[in-house]
Amino acid sequence: MDWTEHKDVYHAIFTESQAKVQLNLRAVAFAELNDLMDFALHYHEETRAFWIFDAMLSSIEVDVLAIAGWILRYPHLVFSLLRSHLDTNHPRLTEPFDSIRQPIIDAVVLSTNDAPVAALVALEKLGFDIAELSFSQYSSVLWNASMVVRGHQTVQETLLVLHEQRKRVEGSADAEYAHYQALQVAFERAEDAFESCPCDEQGRPTRQRTAPIRVRIHPKRKKAPITDAPPPDPVPVDAPTLSPAPADAPTEQTAPSLKLPVVVADIRVDKPSTARLHSHVRLTAASKPEKQTLLWRREILDGIVKVSFRGEMEIELFHYPPPEYADMEWSLYDCGSTATTRAMMDAIKRLYVEKSEACGFSKVLTGLAESQDVVDELEESGGIPVVGSGWEGFNAGQKEAIQRTFKSDLSLIWGPPGEAVSFVESR
Repeated sequence: MDWTEHKDVYHAIFTESQAKVQLNLRAVAFAELNDLMDFALHYHEETRAFWIFDAMLSSIEVDVLAIAGWILRYPHLVFSLLRSHLDTNHPRLTEPFDSIRQPIIDAVVLSTNDAPVAALVALEKLGFDIAELSFSQYSSVLWNASMVVRGHQTVQETLLVLHEQRKRVEGSADAEYAHYQALQVAFERAEDAFESCPCDEQGRPTRQRTAPIRVRIHPKRKKAPITDAPPPDPVPVDAPTLSPAPADAPTEQTAPSLKLPVVVADIRVDKPSTARLHSHVRLTAASKPEKQTLLWRREILDGIVKVSFRGEMEIELFHYPPPEYADMEWSLYDCGSTATTRAMMDAIKRLYVEKSEACGFSKVLTGLAESQDVVDELEESGGIPVVGSGWEGFNAGQKEAIQRTFKSDLSLIWGPPGEAVSFVESR
C-alpha cells in the first residue's frame, strides 16, 4: 500500500497498534470515520473496522442512519453496538439507537448463519424492541429471516424466537391471528427454500439434485438519460488533466444506503437457469478474489429476482456483496418462487393494518366477531360500503352483486360472456 496517496490518518489507523489507533480515532470527525470504515471494509481489515465502529458509536456527532447502514453492510458490527447500547438491567436499546431498532434486528438476523448462538441470544435480549416494532416492520423481519437463514434447524429456531418476543403485543384476537399466520407463511417460505436448495447448519449448500449454473454478477448500470442538450465542447489539447485514482481504491462515499443492493447476473444462453421472476436465488462464490486476505471466506448471498430477461436477470440482494464480487464467478442456486408466499404475507399485513377496509369479513377471519354478527351488522347498515380505495373499476351492477353476497350464505353471480364476472370474483 502506497500511503502517500492517502491522508496521514490512514497510515496511523491501519498500521499502528490497537491502543494507538483508538487514541487517534478520538480526534477524528464522524464524516471521516465513515471514509475510514469504507476503506477498512474494502480491504478486508475487519478487526480495525470494529475499532473504527466503536469510535463512531462514542462520537458526539454520531449519525444513527449511518450506523444503520454500516451494520447492514457488515452485520457482525451489530454485536459491538449491542454490547455498549443494550441496557443490561432492563434490556432495551438506549437512545438514540432505539430509532433504528429494525435495522439492528435485521443485522442480527443477517449474522445468524455465521454466529447462530450469539444471534439467538441477541434476539432474546432484544425482546422489548422486537415487541415495539409495528406489525409491518415485524412481518418484514420475519420475511427476511425466512430468506437468509439457511440451516434447517437454525431458521426454525430463529422464527420461533422472533414469534415468542411478540407475545406481549398479542392482546386481541386479530393480533394473535395475524402473528400466527405470518409465522406460518415464514415457515412455508423457509421450508420451500430448504427443499429446493438444502443447506447444512452452517448455511452452506449441500449436494443438489440439479447442479447450479456459473454466472458473473456486476452492478446494475444506470441508463443514460435521453436529452436534447448539445454535446459538450471539446477539451483543448493543452488543458490540464486530473490524475486517475488507483484502480483498487474504494470509491469516495459517505455511509452506505439502507436500500437493498441490486446486481445483474449474466446468464449463458446455452446454460439457462430454472430461476424466474420472483425466484429466491442463492449465490455462492465459485472462485476466489485475486487479492484475497487470510481472513477471506467463501461468501453466500441471498436475493430475489426482480427482472428477468434472456441472458440476464436483476437480483435484489439481502446482503452487501464483497468489494471484488464483479471479478469473481458465482454458483447460482434456484430456491423456489416467492410469489405466493410474498402475496400471502402482504395480504396478512393488509388484513391486520387496514382491517375492514381490506376485507368486509376481516372481523370473521381474525376472530373478532362471528360470521352471523357481521352479516347482521351489514344488513343494518345497508350493506358494505362500495366507495373509496379498492373499488376503482367496478360499475354499479358489479357493486350491487358484491353487496348481495354478504347477505346470504351462498350466492350465485351470473353474467354473459364479456361482463367481467371472473374479474368481480377475483377482486
